Amino acid sequence: MAFARTLLPAVLCLALTGVPAALPHPASTAAAAAPYDGQVGHESALFSVKATNNAAAQEFTVDGTGLSRVSVWLGSGAATGSVTAQVRRVREDAGSVIASATLDLAALGGAGAGWVEFPLSATVTAGTTYHLFLQASTAESAPIAWYGTTRSAPGSLTSWNYDRAYWGGWHAYSSRLAFHVNPTGSERCGETEPCYVPASALAARTSGLLANRVATEAVLPSFAVGASYVDGSNVLRLPSGRWRYLPDGASASAVVEADDAGALAQIEESRAWLAAGTVPGTTAARRAASQRALLSMRALLGPNGAFAAAWAPPWEYSWPRDGAFAAVAFAATGHDEEAYRILGYDALTQRADGTWEARTLLDGSGPPDARKWQLDANGWVPWATWQWYQAAPPGGRDERLRQLYPMVRKAADHAARSLGPDGLPPASPDYWELDTTTANIGTAAPLLAGLNSAADLAARLGLGADAERWGGGGPAAVGRDRRLLRPAGVPADRRRRARPGQRGGVHGAPVQRRPGRSR
Repeated sequence: MAFARTLLPAVLCLALTGVPAALPHPASTAAAAAPYDGQVGHESALFSVKATNNAAAQEFTVDGTGLSRVSVWLGSGAATGSVTAQVRRVREDAGSVIASATLDLAALGGAGAGWVEFPLSATVTAGTTYHLFLQASTAESAPIAWYGTTRSAPGSLTSWNYDRAYWGGWHAYSSRLAFHVNPTGSERCGETEPCYVPASALAARTSGLLANRVATEAVLPSFAVGASYVDGSNVLRLPSGRWRYLPDGASASAVVEADDAGALAQIEESRAWLAAGTVPGTTAARRAASQRALLSMRALLGPNGAFAAAWAPPWEYSWPRDGAFAAVAFAATGHDEEAYRILGYDALTQRADGTWEARTLLDGSGPPDARKWQLDANGWVPWATWQWYQAAPPGGRDERLRQLYPMVRKAADHAARSLGPDGLPPASPDYWELDTTTANIGTAAPLLAGLNSAADLAARLGLGADAERWGGGGPAAVGRDRRLLRPAGVPADRRRRARPGQRGGVHGAPVQRRPGRSR
């Protein structure tokens, strides 16, 4: 997954505490220079472009007669301010500007780095030398730099640094600034080069997914700017108009022309898959969100039934809890095969005592670490199995259930044995995966749902003894239900841990909102 694992240069972390200067070099004569209108290298920060006494310029020529946009590799440690790009006939003469555009750093997302485009509109003369001029303004002390390379770029025209305090004006350099004039195709960011994104966006790891039903690849935020999915698919339409997708049998994505036969076949297949089920939603916006969620869930589901919590390193594992909700969503939307595949994976990875590891590697070989197992899986998995059964096509449904039933029986028996004399389960990490010292709602509620689900499934198969043992409907079962439900009846803003006998059935610290599970 070369594309998915590509990282921006170290500058993207914006340790831009200062901007390294290139060595000065005598100006090249225009006569000796060949026409040049693009330079992609951006290994080093060359010139600061912040404030009125600092700017940079790059000579260029064009073959055509018009300008529509220019792009530069920009690195900014400032989150606010603006950056202006101009095309000048004379680098030092602001009166020679023929096109100008200003971008707001906050609108770009704040401090960050990458290729950024400036829309322009100007008529030019083919073969004439012009100057792309860049200057930034911010109230922050953080640097803003135009990046480039100090390596030789044969045939390129001169770059210029304007530093009034140091040089007293403009100074020519042998280094070359990273820029494109009228970029098209692969010259536009999002294909082989990353777009400007804020440094904070990298924490997301993934802005979308590409998939071919066997392999999955993350779309990095810096490759998602200006991109959008072709409707009903995981094929990405890029700013250039071309498409990125994960071809069948491939493990890395490819950029192809729009309407590429392989990409079109993948689009047709995914649309047919969606049409075979239902897409929930009462409005177009809700249906679009549901469609994207279904396609993303499908991308996270492996051929063996392992369901990845997310496609980013800390979450590229299969949790029984996550898989249960995915199985229910697939079943409810008419995707029976995917739902049953997840449950089959649960059956294969269940431990001998009827429990599950907190999470497993996606190949099913076992847990990635010694994280404590979590009892709530013994409720979620039987509940998901019951939900699948309710939605499954009637033909052959009971026979398929019998194949899963040994898993359900072991899970329910362990859950029932775990309940103490007070009817509550022991302390176990809940969906926050934090250790607790008493029973909690996040374990008690799933176990109740799982035991009731297992009892109903047993009854469907004519296994009355199992149904009576887990459900029964007698006084003992009713009392168990009430005790297990008692924590769930407490307002969430009060407590989340249950203590038998205490009014309200809870004690401990208030629930705190957290940005995500402690994985």
